[in-house]
Amino acid sequence: FFFTKYVCKGRPERRSPTHDTRHHMILKAAALLTLTATTAGHEVIELHGSGTTNPSKCLWSIMEMFGERVKEPVQITYRAIGSGPGQTEFLGEENEAGPWTPYTDFGAGDIPVPTDKFTALNNNTSGMIHMPFVMGAISMFHSVPGVPDGSDGLNLNACTLSKIFNRDIIYWDDAEIIALNPDLGSKLPYANYPITVARRSTGSSSTASITDYLHTACPSEWPLDQVGKIITWADGTKECDGSAAMTACIRDYPGTIGYIDSGHGHEEQLIEIELENANEKFLSSKSAGDAGIAAAASSVPPSDEDYGNVSLLNQPGDNTWPIVTISYLYIRKDISYMEPESQGLLIAFLKSLYDSDTIDMCSDFGFVPVNADVKNIAYEGIQLLETSNPDAQPWTFESASTTDVGAGAKDYVISGKRRSFAEYERTINEGKIADLEEKLAQLEASIMNADSSSSSGNSDDDKNDEVALGLSILSLILWAGSFVVFLMRKTLFHTDVDDGSVVSDLNLHENGNGIKSSTNV
Repeated sequence: FFFTKYVCKGRPERRSPTHDTRHHMILKAAALLTLTATTAGHEVIELHGSGTTNPSKCLWSIMEMFGERVKEPVQITYRAIGSGPGQTEFLGEENEAGPWTPYTDFGAGDIPVPTDKFTALNNNTSGMIHMPFVMGAISMFHSVPGVPDGSDGLNLNACTLSKIFNRDIIYWDDAEIIALNPDLGSKLPYANYPITVARRSTGSSSTASITDYLHTACPSEWPLDQVGKIITWADGTKECDGSAAMTACIRDYPGTIGYIDSGHGHEEQLIEIELENANEKFLSSKSAGDAGIAAAASSVPPSDEDYGNVSLLNQPGDNTWPIVTISYLYIRKDISYMEPESQGLLIAFLKSLYDSDTIDMCSDFGFVPVNADVKNIAYEGIQLLETSNPDAQPWTFESASTTDVGAGAKDYVISGKRRSFAEYERTINEGKIADLEEKLAQLEASIMNADSSSSSGNSDDDKNDEVALGLSILSLILWAGSFVVFLMRKTLFHTDVDDGSVVSDLNLHENGNGIKSSTNV
């Protein structure tokens, strides 16, 4: 071998980086195939969806939970691309593989499929069902310097908002805004402080919701032709596509107003605007709470009927939030084209969205589960799904509170008893972070109370010392919280020594024992 390789050829053959990479990939693929064949005879069971960005964290949490609580290697993915693109991929009207052929196993959106598209899909296929699973609030946020959050902050109604978004009002000290906020002028950095309007550009359910709300609440200022996922905006508005970009636009450009789902805005600590609801009460989505969001819900049609006219906007009630959305999954009624095990996994995934042990995870992201009436309609919709029985593999559940001896250890069981250590650590750390947040709130309240209750005999230096001490403690608490997050990240991710890719230790079991799964972090 040595003589042939080095004497006859003179020196080792030079190989291109492409050749080396291809060789490395072939070895990985061979190892993965070998491992897959020996992993108890199970191949990876897949589901793939796309759609709205709003409940994406909610969906990702549930999908990750599935991967941790089943024996079989499963891969459920979701691309957060917006409601409009998600509907396009679900409908597949112009798919090169064939008209009305879906690109995905399910779609998701905060708006129903439009009546014309729903009708066309029914005329060309077996149809679809809408699966409403959570409700959320869309809010207006701003970055006007010196204007706080809460009841002492900024109040706006639908007609004033319409004029702002149409660029008929371009300064924050406009007389119409001051009429709703008498003290605002003294808080602004200077007179004629300009308004920057941030808005989405591609198809967005948030855009559809706020434009529909503006038309519903103030049709004289916001006509029907300005309602939709994509509209023609006034000149001078700022394109900020996607939730992350909208957050950056509001935060990074002082004096900006924009819209985003409430949970995301609160998580990013944006300053929310108090809106006037149908009962002429000013409130924020935070002060309305879950009850104020749920109060907007009304009955919905059967799952396989047209949802095109379903709306929860500007509903009556003193504490009702005016811009409430329902997030849907879009499912083809006939799912027999999928692999039998994937059919069963999809049905189990849909059922989990109406199980309190699962869907309550979404409350961490500002979403409220649908009420009992809507849940019953969704269950009836699941019964309408057409599978390739008897080949479709059913999945069952074992709850965290009840042990099903023997049955819980079988295949195709989503078990609340089966957890990973990483999930356990996350639960512990979440509790510690919650405690830190509570202590932070108590500290902020203590600082404010100390400042307001100080006797007139206290010097300004004493007050400053109290504030400085409080801020120092606050800094330590925030540092501790950041350190916890850093430890979690170091625990869950590492860098692969072979190719430098970032590897998630959580996903090792999905692709087999010891085969890494590269993850974009």
